[in-house]
Amino acid sequence: MNFNYPTGNTGSELTWPYRLQPHPTDPSKLSSQQILGKAMAPNAPWRRVGFGGPKGGGKSYGTRAVSFGLTYRLPIVIVIIRSRLTTLKRNHIIPAKNELKPFLDRDIIHYNEKDKIFYMPKGMVMFMHCSRPADVEQFDGIGADVYIFEEAGHFTREMMKGIYKNNRSSDLAIANKVSYIPRVLFTFNWGGRGHEALRDWFWDGIYSEHERAKDYFFIFAPLDQNTALLERDPYYKQTLLELPKQLREAYLTGDPDAFVGTMFTVIDEIHQISIADLLEKYNPGKQIEQYTIPYHWRLIASLDAGVGAPCAFGLYAVTPEGRKYKLFSYKQKGLKAPQHVQNICDMIEACKITGGRRPDFIVSDSWAFQKHNNMDVAGGDITWEDLFAKNGYPLYQVKYNRITAIMGLQTALHFEFNDENTALEVEPQLMFVEGKNDSTIKELRAAKHSEHNPELIEEDADDHNIDETKNFLLCALDPPNYVPLKKIPKHDPKEDYGSYRNKLKEIQSENEESFEGIITGGLQ
Repeated sequence: MNFNYPTGNTGSELTWPYRLQPHPTDPSKLSSQQILGKAMAPNAPWRRVGFGGPKGGGKSYGTRAVSFGLTYRLPIVIVIIRSRLTTLKRNHIIPAKNELKPFLDRDIIHYNEKDKIFYMPKGMVMFMHCSRPADVEQFDGIGADVYIFEEAGHFTREMMKGIYKNNRSSDLAIANKVSYIPRVLFTFNWGGRGHEALRDWFWDGIYSEHERAKDYFFIFAPLDQNTALLERDPYYKQTLLELPKQLREAYLTGDPDAFVGTMFTVIDEIHQISIADLLEKYNPGKQIEQYTIPYHWRLIASLDAGVGAPCAFGLYAVTPEGRKYKLFSYKQKGLKAPQHVQNICDMIEACKITGGRRPDFIVSDSWAFQKHNNMDVAGGDITWEDLFAKNGYPLYQVKYNRITAIMGLQTALHFEFNDENTALEVEPQLMFVEGKNDSTIKELRAAKHSEHNPELIEEDADDHNIDETKNFLLCALDPPNYVPLKKIPKHDPKEDYGSYRNKLKEIQSENEESFEGIITGGLQ
């Protein structure tokens, strides 16, 4: 069967816009796009087809070529899904309208703008988007012969399964007695929420109880086989080579291990920021030794209490625009609770980037507010809240749903490149001061999905800094509703706080001396 052109009357002067590209070096071999066409043929044996891996393999074009080619000559229904409506329009609907314009002008093909459906001579292609688990319900009752997940890594395993449970022979196919094996096509680059599921199905061959290995087929689509793209843009490969190492390896070689852990994606060049860069971003012209974050920025701290297990702590700054920076991470084990608290308080006062300023509040889960006999303090009835109160720090209790908290962290770390992959289009909301948060970054990179619930981190994971980071994100804009049990007087900067006040004087004095030196040097 010819997968480059549809059968039927297209009009003698009309040229079909979709041609699946040949192999770039050996005409006797099929390209990845041509293999895709055969894998989606009516009688192909596979019901779950994966297409992609590296970036630039022609996934979107191949998807349209197969979808419009099949529905031109077969009475079947195909549904193409992306996570967001904007990318659905930009990557598919607008290009399709341009590519099919002669057929639309001649009324050979019709497009319904409201429903986002292309009515082909025989079948139809529907475009839908699904960004949240709750959106899955809109697919109920839509029996489609083919479901296509474009950028499938944006969907969780449960979202994909919740949608393709409707993958069955459509009413249109049944009425016309067409023989087409219903199937699902997943196009993807590695990474994202669906990484682990896609890797299980198409790379490692790991299947659940009712999943059959014979149903799955993976087409590795390297950039070098996308001859049409390379001819139009020979510098695209160089663009990918300029990306950070982790993305470069994932997008060029198709290595799924480039995204270690896969629960969260953390890339040094994107998620970490040096003190010098932070200075340049918000305080142009100042010397680093003069720099402290602006006083109107909020300072928030978060605690994951632990004695037998590690105790984790983080100090964060939040700009008025809502940008979040983790200034330092603390993680220690094997110490008594009073030692942890003292270490944390010392780190807060010694933090140069804040000038020793105290956080507005500290958040923690319920563990810090309970009396424990293993606190290794006299009487066995002192809480973490008591220990922080003794040092003048308010401790707030935060309660949350674990899945909601993880999604909040994924959202805070999320980033997107522009279409050319030359610059960030969406910057992460949360960044880490370089060299001060190694324990947090290590945990994020190692975190994996739970086998029992892909929305959760695996049960035995080392996630103490992750937990306190989640605590912070839920309270980044406002303190939690749960007030501290120990009433702590509001901090008065004019009041004598001993070493704290002396440290501020010392910093102020150093800054004044540096400033005088700059002025004097300029006059000389």
